[in-house]
Amino acid sequence: MPRKSNPYCRVTEVIGFVDAAWYKYWVKSVGVDECDRISLESTTFGKGVHSIAESYLTGIPTTVALSDRQKYCGELLVKWCNEALVKPLKVGDKLAIELDLVSENYKLTGHPDLICTFAEVPTIWIVDWKTSKECRRGYALQLAAYAQMLKEQYGVDCNDGSIVRVPSDPNTVPQFETHEFHNLKEKYFPVFEKALDVLHYFKRKGIWSTK
Repeated sequence: MPRKSNPYCRVTEVIGFVDAAWYKYWVKSVGVDECDRISLESTTFGKGVHSIAESYLTGIPTTVALSDRQKYCGELLVKWCNEALVKPLKVGDKLAIELDLVSENYKLTGHPDLICTFAEVPTIWIVDWKTSKECRRGYALQLAAYAQMLKEQYGVDCNDGSIVRVPSDPNTVPQFETHEFHNLKEKYFPVFEKALDVLHYFKRKGIWSTK
């Protein structure tokens, strides 16, 4: 009996699909094995950096073994949180840090790094930490998908987002930057929705792999 495919997509899978042209160029440039190695290394690095920010926001010490570079990048995130007077939103009985989101309407899953307010201003923001070399075009779509899912699942309105980037490469300039995106649901989510429709089409046809 044929194996039934999972109808749910990860938000990051859709973003990878949007950036597929870049990925194909990368594979041709360095080869599949090297791409896999770099991707795993990048994921491991990012998780360590994220754990520092999460530890600061939750008050729970991280148990992850960290390199000096991870500590440096993580401390930049902590400094930003401190200076911006970040207040994680409370959703149900937990803080909205790595919040699991599911959309039944769009068959999506995802977990934004942080949903918060700043100081006493009530505007809700979605924040995602990145350790990439640059702010990629798909990041705004990622924030928009999270905003849509947050409204659907919890009834929380959010239309503003920020990418906070601390690159893993110590030679990348700048070493810290933020990018703000507004009108997420009106401006960016329709583009994400189209990308999701196309991804579903190719997956149904069995002729697309996000790897």
